[in-house]
Amino acid sequence: MNNDLVAEATSAQCASAATAITTHLDPEEPSLRFFSWGWVRVLHPLFLRAICTAATPTEAEQIVTNHYRTCGLVAITHVLAHPPYAISADNRAKIKHATTTLRKDVCDAVIRDLTTNRTQDQRRMSQVLTFLDYLDDEMWTQIRERIDPMLDARTITQGDLAARFVSTFSEEDINKFHRDEFEKLVPFASWRSDQFPEDDTSSLLEDTTLESLAIYAARIVRPILEAQPPETTG
Repeated sequence: MNNDLVAEATSAQCASAATAITTHLDPEEPSLRFFSWGWVRVLHPLFLRAICTAATPTEAEQIVTNHYRTCGLVAITHVLAHPPYAISADNRAKIKHATTTLRKDVCDAVIRDLTTNRTQDQRRMSQVLTFLDYLDDEMWTQIRERIDPMLDARTITQGDLAARFVSTFSEEDINKFHRDEFEKLVPFASWRSDQFPEDDTSSLLEDTTLESLAIYAARIVRPILEAQPPETTG
């Protein structure tokens, strides 16, 4: 990307270019070429200038909102989560303010994934794992505050949640249980074995239904709890 050209462009021009490029790439189509072709280096400077040179904070937020309502959540969160260079504190603050509605909508998408039984095709580009790199501590806290009452009311179990942290799409990540990220939602000290499904078989899990993913996660979690019960930690 020619940074001189970006530096000469207006906020509106950069926003328009980012939307046009993203729409052409179609980041939510199956080939995922958006992620493999290094488009972050092209799009991030455009987003940064569009947001940081907007006439007002409200206009900057509208640029972000218009983009992801046209192109979806996947592209913009992926780009903003992977800046190709250091960003000043002032610009980081502008980006955070401009993404207020985006951050809320991402949290809503994560909650929907955590609490709704959907097929893998339905979950493909709108699951908690989609947004792991974008979620920060503040967003995890907001998500946890909404999930904890459901756990307390037993309308959802830790095993149900753990199922959503098993990778099913990336070949290099297939069937990986993202323990560190799961602990951001359910801290280890809170883990309870009776919250995870029992499994008395040794068969391989060949399907990717949430029920099977819950069993897969339980196969990983239960030995951890047996080796180091949360009550003995601290």
